[in-house]
Amino acid sequence: MTYEAPDPHAFFAPLAPVMGEQATAAIADRYRAVSTQPDHSITAERSAQKLLGVTPRTAGQWLADIDL
Repeated sequence: MTYEAPDPHAFFAPLAPVMGEQATAAIADRYRAVSTQPDHSITAERSAQKLLGVTPRTAGQWLADIDL
């Protein structure tokens, strides 16, 4: 499975009634600009999991840990 980022303008469109068209367009433009930066992607070597030396819990493990 591979993550594919949604279009920022489509993603933030539902916020327009609350924040206004201009604000949501500015936020979406910023997300689009950041996504073009060469070091924006998180590689396996730069992941929090690798850097912190931890393995994320599965949803089942997390639920078991909170007694659900």
